[in-house]
Amino acid sequence: MDAKILEIARTVRLAAEQVRAIPTDLEGACASASYVLWKHLRKQGYDADFIMGSYHGFNHCWVEIEDRILDITATQFGVRKKVYTRVLSAAIYQEELRGKDAAWETRRWNAAWRRSIKSRLAQRLNLAQRLSRA
Repeated sequence: MDAKILEIARTVRLAAEQVRAIPTDLEGACASASYVLWKHLRKQGYDADFIMGSYHGFNHCWVEIEDRILDITATQFGVRKKVYTRVLSAAIYQEELRGKDAAWETRRWNAAWRRSIKSRLAQRLNLAQRLSRA
């Protein structure tokens, strides 16, 4: 894979690691990190695709470029390499949507995730209030 592509991937990965709200293994950040990587690669003239699908059955996003998978958040699944590449035929990656369709769908993921966090926070607040009354 082109050294410039790997340099861009490392730069985006490092930037994502510096966001305090995201775990260092980038768990839950695959959509946003992969989307940013995709946009940067496209701006540099590379023919890359943003992909939404699954990795070992878990919802996941990554970039495809030069007949390879480029995954900067695979660390959330225990992969040691911060910039992970695989051949496109790797069966552990299952594509569902690509490009703008994938970007649109991940917005729905993010909305559902925010609703889930709000719901869990409300449940914890309710529990805390009940305990304080007891």
